Amino acid sequence: DDGISEYSVAWIPRYLRPETRERLRKEMTKPRSRSDSPGYIYVLELGPNDKDFVRFKAGRSNNVGRRFLEWRHQCPSTTPTLKGFSPGDLSEEGFSSLTGLEMPVPPGPLCHRLERLIHIELADLATNPVYINPSWPQVDHPSVLDAVHGRRASRPCTDCGHRHQEIFRLRRWNDDEREGMEWKLIIVPIMKRWSEFVEQY
Repeated sequence: DDGISEYSVAWIPRYLRPETRERLRKEMTKPRSRSDSPGYIYVLELGPNDKDFVRFKAGRSNNVGRRFLEWRHQCPSTTPTLKGFSPGDLSEEGFSSLTGLEMPVPPGPLCHRLERLIHIELADLATNPVYINPSWPQVDHPSVLDAVHGRRASRPCTDCGHRHQEIFRLRRWNDDEREGMEWKLIIVPIMKRWSEFVEQY
């Protein structure tokens, strides 16, 4: 037993490492913070990507349209593409921009906590690409020897010089059935699951 409560098991995937599952459990059970304001979680795909990896930035903002424009201006060489945001419609891919700076839906609750939960899980997958297993997500956590193919991206940005800590580098799928589906089959389910958790918390 890794110490995760029965309540937490319903939200925390078994494919994550035990230490990651414990971090998620602790984050889930923290008391509410009055400073945890409503907001949005957005995801950008950052280029240029190579044939083996794809980079995603997951962040929070109170105005996704404005934040996206800031990224395009400050870090243009990353060629950011807005993939989606929550609360919002995650089913459409490749948002090039929002219509103006008005958000189409109200912000969601506990945005800081939601961001941390998403980051914890993505950081695990960036360093332990268990999703490469054809049986994923119906698999248990990988062994240490499995955790050598991916990593969390932390190189300094060539535009602004900062290390963008919210960027996650995932190995691409190369099978015909899942090729190019990293956003839809990895990122979207994670965002939906943790968004549902904070709404019920």
